[in-house]
Amino acid sequence: MREKYGIRTFTFTLGHLLWDLEYIIKKENLFDPLNPAIILCDSNLEVALDVKVLHVKEIKAYVLRQLIRIVPFQPSLKNPCYTIETRSERNQRYYNELENKSNQMVQKNKKNQQVFNKAKSYRLKPLLKRALKQMPSFPHHQRTFEYYDICIYLAKYIIYNKHDFIDPRNIFICMVHNDPLGKAFNVKAFHRCQLTRLLQSNIISV
Repeated sequence: MREKYGIRTFTFTLGHLLWDLEYIIKKENLFDPLNPAIILCDSNLEVALDVKVLHVKEIKAYVLRQLIRIVPFQPSLKNPCYTIETRSERNQRYYNELENKSNQMVQKNKKNQQVFNKAKSYRLKPLLKRALKQMPSFPHHQRTFEYYDICIYLAKYIIYNKHDFIDPRNIFICMVHNDPLGKAFNVKAFHRCQLTRLLQSNIISV
């Protein structure tokens, strides 16, 4: 990967490494175009980070698992390792942007939650209901549901399909591109922090 993108050094600040990864992810389109916060690793990136799918907020944690901190850096090492400077200005700007986006999403979800909690019951949109009906315990002929019950059925559905949906290396991501739930949510994969928003876009208050 270093040779392909002209990255010649073996040492990086954490900030520079993250910006290089961002460039590669955009260059190779390693993200879900329907849900750009989700990174879909190709074979090289999966080997590098030891994960198939991750959320942008998780990049730092997975990168740090693959690095060894050297303080100070020793250029004479026969097998040089990465060096990390977590306080670099570039790194700080990068995570400030991520934090701002995350906070905006949280506030939006809170506002949506307040609206949805006012209703006593909901109908499921057809694609979501079609997905949940694959589960034997789902009440196929029931027309309306309380919000809490919908959450329970959705959680059971994810558990029911956990071997297909979840990479054990990142249990917070569901990969649903080959499942009716992916069609309902209109994404290839989603992170747990996105689930409320995706669910609420697929139910209608009655």
